[in-house]
Amino acid sequence: MIFRLALVGIGALGLVGCGEVKEADSVEAVAMPDLVKLQQLADKACLCEMRAGVEGQCWDAFEQAHEGIPATGFGSASAPLSFETICFSEAGSQCVSAGARLVDQSLSLVCTDEQVNEIEALYDRVMGENGPQTQVADTAARERIAEMSAALRSGKD
Repeated sequence: MIFRLALVGIGALGLVGCGEVKEADSVEAVAMPDLVKLQQLADKACLCEMRAGVEGQCWDAFEQAHEGIPATGFGSASAPLSFETICFSEAGSQCVSAGARLVDQSLSLVCTDEQVNEIEALYDRVMGENGPQTQVADTAARERIAEMSAALRSGKD
C-alpha cells in the first residue's frame, strides 16, 4: 500500500512538471523592504529635519529606498507626543519609526528614545507642578525641543 502511494505521488510530481506554463500561472516577484536599512534612513532623516527645522526636507533617501513598495503612515494622538510610524504591507505590515512631534506642533520633532523620554518626563513634571495646564507643559516641551534642535545645529549633540 505504501509503495503504491509512493508511485502515485511520484507520478503526480512528474505530471506537474510536464505542463505548459501559462501567463496566469506565473508569479510576479514583489520587492521586500530592508527594514533595518529603512529604519537607519528614517533615523538619519528625522535628525536632519530636526537640525534643519524644515518639515519634509530630508526624506529623499528614505523615499527612494522604498520606492515602489506600498507604505502607509500612521500617527498616534497621545499627549505630549504624537509618534509617527510608516508601515510596509509587503513586509507583513512591519513598521519603522519616523520620530515624534508635539501634538499640533509640526516642527517640534524629536527622533531618539532619549529625546522622547526627556520630553515626556519634562511634560509630566511641569503638569505635576502646575496642575492640568497643558499650555504651560506644551510651552516647556516646545522650548526644550528648540534647544535640542539648536544643539544639533551647533554640533553639540
